[in-house]
Amino acid sequence: MLRYRNGVDSYLGVLAAQQDLYGAQQGLIAARTQWLVSLVALYRALGVGGDSEQAAAVSLEASRTLARGEQIRMPRWRHDNRGSDCQV
Repeated sequence: MLRYRNGVDSYLGVLAAQQDLYGAQQGLIAARTQWLVSLVALYRALGVGGDSEQAAAVSLEASRTLARGEQIRMPRWRHDNRGSDCQV
């Protein structure tokens, strides 16, 4: 926009740059969404998620963490001594 205001570029250039930005933002959202889907698949493979409240809590925390622009850390697992089930 600064280039447009200073007369260096046309408004068409501004619109093209905005379109590129929006495309990149959509790509980032798609990548983060796929990452979360993969994270849920990993939790299910590890035995987490049998409890829908627990799965919802994990998903909500992951969404909030991504919204803040932070990296999601894998939780420490603790075994519940009832077979192969693990809990966060």
